[in-house]
Amino acid sequence: DLVLMDVQMPELDGLETTRRIRSCDFVADRCDRPVQIIAMTANAMQGDREICLEAGMDDYISKPIRAEKLALAISQCCCQLFQEKPHRKALDTSSSLVSIGEGERGQELTASTRPNDSGEISQAPESLPREPVEENERNNEGSLPSLPDDIIDREALKALQSLIGEEDVETLIEVLDSYCQESPQLIQNIEDAIEKRDRMALQMAAHTLKSTSATLGAQEMAALCDKLESVSRNDSIDGALDFLPHIVAQYSTTQTALQAIRSEYQ
Repeated sequence: DLVLMDVQMPELDGLETTRRIRSCDFVADRCDRPVQIIAMTANAMQGDREICLEAGMDDYISKPIRAEKLALAISQCCCQLFQEKPHRKALDTSSSLVSIGEGERGQELTASTRPNDSGEISQAPESLPREPVEENERNNEGSLPSLPDDIIDREALKALQSLIGEEDVETLIEVLDSYCQESPQLIQNIEDAIEKRDRMALQMAAHTLKSTSATLGAQEMAALCDKLESVSRNDSIDGALDFLPHIVAQYSTTQTALQAIRSEYQ
């Protein structure tokens, strides 16, 4: 058995969930095969990988999640599963298990939220997303509009298309539309949280907008939200107000870029 555990979840986060699962690993009918748990987290703080491992997780991967990283993590956990001794009491963090997230920083683990459905990130495919046949006859197959890389990361979009399905252009368009429909409300939530000085609500809104932006390769938008989330956690909430106009302006730029991409599929 293997669990992909989202670290940030409402009410009961991934760390506590893992601890409870580990407390059940030693019942008679399961002690011969402990469940394997891989942490999946959105970013970004040094030391969070160790926190996940100490909670009893077996590996750690950070979003955006790529197919090859996920496959390697699963492969490592499967190898560990068959080598596991019956009376494991805790994860041996000095084991040879490869850390997929090594070299990347893990996220702060105290916020309790989760990204929207479109916030799940995918793998890096070998081919570009395909447009309808009529468009392919007029353009280079699968090409995306020429856009600055700091607005939309083409590789992230190609990864998303691969996860959805190379031929499923309709669903990709729905994901783009969903982002453009939901992001203004998240920005409003950020503004409201600042006004009410609600630090937790601010972190949740910034984290969600960061995750959904990263899903579509909106790098600068995700980076701004990441900084806002960090400021709201570590500094005075007054400092968060300075980020709001930049986020609003960057969203406008991001929306325009995504609409240009959307038009390529119609």
